[in-house]
Amino acid sequence: MGTALGLFFVLLAGGFLLLAPADAARTEAVSFAIVRGDGIREIADRLEGMDLIKSKIGFTIYSLITGAATGFKPGGYSLAKSMGVPALARTLEAGMPAITVTIREGMTLVDIGRALADAGILLPLELEEYDRSRDISLEGYLFPDTYTFSGGISAASVVAVMRENFEKNAGPLLAGLGEAEARKAVILASLVEKEALYP
Repeated sequence: MGTALGLFFVLLAGGFLLLAPADAARTEAVSFAIVRGDGIREIADRLEGMDLIKSKIGFTIYSLITGAATGFKPGGYSLAKSMGVPALARTLEAGMPAITVTIREGMTLVDIGRALADAGILLPLELEEYDRSRDISLEGYLFPDTYTFSGGISAASVVAVMRENFEKNAGPLLAGLGEAEARKAVILASLVEKEALYP
């Protein structure tokens, strides 16, 4: 009886250790993203790889037992190594609130990417990496306006919203121009917008 009770307490203590913060002293924000289609295994692997949890097994078991694993929401998160498994699971289950960001006239693609990352909408350099993966750059085609996105939305989704806004506002002005001429007009307009910021 005593051996069984001792084993129980050892397992209980081990469980608490696995759920404890990865580093209680590290309170700085760490960017973490869940992409649509990510399962508990992928999420746990990345959390452990970023040293946000001590054990992916502990995180997985806790998330499955509490039911949180089925409710993790896609998006970008600001987490900390000091949070511990229960707090991390609650955060990933609750999701991130909608975030409003203003893209001003004259902002370059790099400026826009930095603004979206600073707001917690995209990860740092995510917009630039998405742009590099395309055949034609998005420079000049992301319409300046105030937008509301959920944190951690994909770069492709952000671009789709901003491009739709561009087509609605600038499309009629470019109607009738060939593709090359329209591209030149967009580049020229972007340069004028940027220079107009300075007297």
